[in-house]
Amino acid sequence: MTGAASADKPSSADKPFSANKPASDDRPASADNATSDDKAASGDKAASGDKAVTKGTQPRVAVVGGYGTALVFAVDRSPDRGETVLARSLFADHGGKGSNQAVAAHRLGAEVSLLTAVGDDAFGESGRRLWRDEGIDASTVRTGHLPTMTGAILVETDGDNRIVVSMGALSELDASDVDAFVEHIAGADVCAVSLEVPVAVAGRALALAKQLGALALLNPAPAVGVPDALIAQLDVIVPNRSEAELLTGRNPGAEPDVLVDALRERTPAGIALTLGAEGVLVDSGGSRRLVPAVAPHAVVDTTGAGDSFIGALATALACGLGMGAAAEVAAAAASYSVGMPSVVPSLPRLADLPPRLRDRLLPGGVQRQ
Repeated sequence: MTGAASADKPSSADKPFSANKPASDDRPASADNATSDDKAASGDKAASGDKAVTKGTQPRVAVVGGYGTALVFAVDRSPDRGETVLARSLFADHGGKGSNQAVAAHRLGAEVSLLTAVGDDAFGESGRRLWRDEGIDASTVRTGHLPTMTGAILVETDGDNRIVVSMGALSELDASDVDAFVEHIAGADVCAVSLEVPVAVAGRALALAKQLGALALLNPAPAVGVPDALIAQLDVIVPNRSEAELLTGRNPGAEPDVLVDALRERTPAGIALTLGAEGVLVDSGGSRRLVPAVAPHAVVDTTGAGDSFIGALATALACGLGMGAAAEVAAAAASYSVGMPSVVPSLPRLADLPPRLRDRLLPGGVQRQ
């Protein structure tokens, strides 16, 4: 496999990318303070560059993205064109990439604030109840005129899924909502943004993150075109294969290294290209390596794997881990999530991660560079 073969391929700029936050007296724990095993295993520099991350403090993540209700149909297989199939069961679940990622980050120890929009309806109130129960700051969530985003998810017996979404109230978000969220971005270590919100909203949030010193992380999902000006200002981008193909104009089936090379032409950001069971191809600007996937005990439902990965990655980066080390944590979180049905119930807590990875996120743990 090309990705594995090029695990140690160097890129042109052998230096960490930076969130450009002014340094303070509370510097990240240096590699010299890490154990020799941690230093050897790290293999990459801190994603936060010269951004100060204080050892032993709670990581802070601001999330800008979607919330909606997912209507989940369990089917033996998805229908072909013009065909009707009967579902074995139907249930309503919390959905939306932003909300899922916020819950995932909080369960792994981050202090999380969320910007999204919901309708003035039962689905919207269900979301607010979820965030209260989970301990997520949703004080700036907008109540729109349109209904809460709703998605239909077909989950097949092998765990694969198909999703159709109506965006609803999310389409009403605008730059003024981001400006009302600015204090949360300013107080965050990482600002994680996905594209269920309008691209202009995503761009405003990422621009403020760069300006205010938070790590600007984009999960370009759902797959839509992203302007050059937006993608050029990122610190971290986390696409899957199909999203990377859209962003780069490469044909379906392009090799992972080809996709990462093409992304590198558009952005200086750290890149984590998720490849499902093949792992994650990580390019931190100074090195490239394949982080293996973690084999799950069983594949029950893959719906929440991507959001579990993003939430865990954002938390790990907020703790001061480098791209590769953070991707290892995120891969374990994603693996846990596919072994359980539904999304929110499948998002792991710290105790669900392997001890060697869990310790990286605990206060006082080794902050690997």
